This record gives sequence, C-alpha cells and structure tokens, in this order.
Amino acid sequence: MYFVSDMDTTSTLWNTLVTEIRSIGIDSPAVFGCGNFGGYLIQQNAEEYASLICLMKQYGPFKNYLEIGAASGGNLRFIHENVGFARAISFDDCSHPHSTFQDENSKSFSNKLTRFIGDSHSYEASHTLEVWVKNDKIDFAFIDGDHSALGVLQDFNMVLPYLADNALVVFHDTISIGVSIEHMPKLKPKAHFVSKHNPCGILVCELNEG
Repeated sequence: MYFVSDMDTTSTLWNTLVTEIRSIGIDSPAVFGCGNFGGYLIQQNAEEYASLICLMKQYGPFKNYLEIGAASGGNLRFIHENVGFARAISFDDCSHPHSTFQDENSKSFSNKLTRFIGDSHSYEASHTLEVWVKNDKIDFAFIDGDHSALGVLQDFNMVLPYLADNALVVFHDTISIGVSIEHMPKLKPKAHFVSKHNPCGILVCELNEG
C-alpha cells in the first residue's frame, strides 16, 4: 500500500493537482488544512486527493461511476473534469448543509448523472441501483456515506453484486472512521493515502479474485 509520503510528490502531475485542489474551493480549510473556502466546496485533503487522482488516471476514464455521499457534489465534478466517466450514479440524503450546491457542481454533466436522494441503506436505494446497472456493471465506486463502520459495510454490501471484475472501490475518511475491510473478504487493499497534515485517509481496494 502507498502512503502520501511514498508517492512521487516531486512529479509535475501530483504537484499540479495539489495546487489545483487547493484553489478550486474547500468546504472547511481549517479541517482539511489548506485551500480557500467556497468554489467546489470539496471535502478532501489535497495531498491525499491528488494521490488518488493520479492513481485514477492510470485506470480511467471510467464507464460506470458510483458515489455514496455527495455533500456539495464537488468531488464528482472534479473527477469528471480530471479523470472522466461515461455515466454516474450518486446516492445522498442531502443532509449536508452544502448539498444545495450539487446542481451547480453537476450542471456540466447532468445528462450523465442519476441522483438518488434518500437513505443509501433503504430498499429504494438498492432497487434504484439494480435498475440503473442492468447488465452494465460499476467499474469505480467511491463510498463516503454516513461515516460509521456499520454504514460503510452496508453501503459496500449494497454495491458488491454490481461491481465489475476489475472494479476499484474507494473509502474516504478512513482515519476518522477506522474503516476495516476484515468483514469484506471480497476486497484486497491496493493503496492507502494518508497525509501527515490534517489526514482524512483514502483507502483504495480492488476485488479479491481469490
């Protein structure tokens, strides 16, 4: 696995991304340790997120992207602009105070986006996902939902039947939640990005074919 300190932080791409992430607008500069309030209102540590985007660029653009926990929608917007996807589905209960910015952040790709507003643990959510996927499975899933260990497990179990064989699954806020994949035997860790400064933690996993 990779920590931010293990990444090539001298690379032009990584440094360009860090600078861009800090400039596009952060939800809470005090919490995430950098950037200016406003703009995309993204909720990411810039160093960890830049490391994730670098990895995603090796595999993307993606065909079917899923996100659980949208907040302002800034994460989805930045990934669309910097990695790309053919279509996306977002699950969010719109309880975040900046959820009202989701329409603004998704306007450039609204024709590619399906939004489910409500509890990702509900029957309605799983049914919506089943209908959306059909036979075209998810190749990237970003899980950043209710920030509880049980909630993370429930979200993963909902998504699991619809993952493509080569799918990547990302969990955000691993430091604050203490995400463990010991109850997710279908996954194996690929990278764990943890900054030394105001860490959130981003865990990247792939399906365990064994």
